Amino acid sequence: MSWNREGQIVSGIYQNSFTVIGKVTFSRVKYGAGMVQHTLELLTPIEIYGTMRTHVLLDENELLVTSMSGE
Repeated sequence: MSWNREGQIVSGIYQNSFTVIGKVTFSRVKYGAGMVQHTLELLTPIEIYGTMRTHVLLDENELLVTSMSGE
């Protein structure tokens, strides 16, 4: 499986506290760390510490469930 998950619908744990689900809009390898990080456009915005979020960043190891595609 490729490290690039762009277009996939995924769920994960944001900041070890918030369960999120969204579509991956960008995947990148973090410079120096060699880890993959994904930008998720949330299917439903959530409030985190008093601020509404429509996008979050998740590392590959924070993902829970993935689908084959977002189409």
